[in-house]
Amino acid sequence: METTSYGTSTLEHLLKSVGDVRKEMIGDKMSVHQVVEMSETGMRSRRLPFVLAFNNLTYNVKVARKIAVTYPVSGVDTATPSPGPSVGENQFTRTKVLLNDISGEARDGEILAVLGANALGKSTLIDAIANRIAKGSLKGTVTLNGEKLES
Repeated sequence: METTSYGTSTLEHLLKSVGDVRKEMIGDKMSVHQVVEMSETGMRSRRLPFVLAFNNLTYNVKVARKIAVTYPVSGVDTATPSPGPSVGENQFTRTKVLLNDISGEARDGEILAVLGANALGKSTLIDAIANRIAKGSLKGTVTLNGEKLES
């Protein structure tokens, strides 16, 4: 199995290995993942359940601030103070939280559904779990059977 320079397998490598074993052993019809152990007495296989867990996933992005232009209307006070920039922001950008401390797990043999209204972060969560978010910008951990997956 391939490992990264950090010594841990990436999700891509682990899933590729699982797919290769499934095709070699009995094809895509296999519903249970298996590990084949080699020993001096021969080969033996055992069932290995898979648990993909994600813990405390947080993802923030900086976005451009909308600049509101107001025109004075006679007799109407249109001067409403806008809030100043927060820490890490300036007058042109603001930080938007896309994932805020999200945790969960997907187990072998189960179906996991991600449901919610538009623009609530469903696709962003899937991207985070699938390692499609820039390295260093996602906080939290994604593990497969307890082994941390690195990007």
